[in-house]
Amino acid sequence: FDVCFKWAHRVLDEFFQQGDEEKRLGLPVGMLNDREKVNRPGSQHGFINFLVAPLVKHTVKLFPPLHELTFQMASNLGEWRNLWVKEVNPSNEEIAKRDKEINGWSEVATQLQNRVMPKSKSA
Repeated sequence: FDVCFKWAHRVLDEFFQQGDEEKRLGLPVGMLNDREKVNRPGSQHGFINFLVAPLVKHTVKLFPPLHELTFQMASNLGEWRNLWVKEVNPSNEEIAKRDKEINGWSEVATQLQNRVMPKSKSA
């Protein structure tokens, strides 16, 4: 998660600089470019859930030995969720929705792992 955290902050800092320039020029500010509106952990949850996770899932389907990526991704989602809860103080319903998404990706990770390392059958 440490590497994920550092890279996410670097990318968001670049987005925020772009947003600052957009504001300075009187242009509409891009959705992820406004440092006053974007919650970093929340934005990362969305980015992973809607872009990274489907990409990882299909990559691992093609290259099964990479299955551990899905576990790390699900773990990273959990870490972003925890930071989001601390920063935003969301409702229990919002937390439950995120938890359901994280659990879903954890289940996908287990399914992908089982394709490589099937459970042994008892006689």
